[in-house]
Amino acid sequence: MNHTGIGTIVAASLCVLSQAALARPTQEQMDRVRAFNEKELPKCYALPEAQAKACVDEVIRKGTQMLQSPTSQPGPAKEASAGKAVPATLVYECNVPAFAQSSMTSSLAIWRDANARYFAVSSRDPATLYPLKAQGTPGKGNAGFTFPGGASMTVAANGWTTTSQDQIHNKNSLYGKVSAKPNTEPGQCRLSNGKTTKTFNLKN
Repeated sequence: MNHTGIGTIVAASLCVLSQAALARPTQEQMDRVRAFNEKELPKCYALPEAQAKACVDEVIRKGTQMLQSPTSQPGPAKEASAGKAVPATLVYECNVPAFAQSSMTSSLAIWRDANARYFAVSSRDPATLYPLKAQGTPGKGNAGFTFPGGASMTVAANGWTTTSQDQIHNKNSLYGKVSAKPNTEPGQCRLSNGKTTKTFNLKN
């Protein structure tokens, strides 16, 4: 691909990056992205046009992640608990591979208190609570949960669980170039019978 063609794509990519950032990027972030582009984009120049565009798309994706604020990076953000002791009921026990490298880890449980506040607890650190924004009703269609850091997960009625951190790559040549990169394994959440309770130190 010639430099004029790829230059047009790069110019468009800068607009995409600025729109994708969830907060105004710092100068340090911009410098890191600029250095990253200068290193990675030349590798796209010698490729055929279709491959060059895919190469630039990947650079855009990584640059977007670099421009995002720390609290919007992949994985649930950690939030310490504080407040009074409140009893809660177990809602789901989950295994979510997409969160394996985050502070949450893949093994987690979702609880609900009497005021319908939901929170997640990691098997790695049972003393730390992750307040959740919830949508839907567990066991009755899809239930969605958003963590403090912006990561989210959706649990279907059958327990099938997907997240905002899932990496899905094309495996069917009918839809374009096939990727050898592995897809993120789907998660699974088991709905509780509503009889397991525990007292936590929740925020007021």
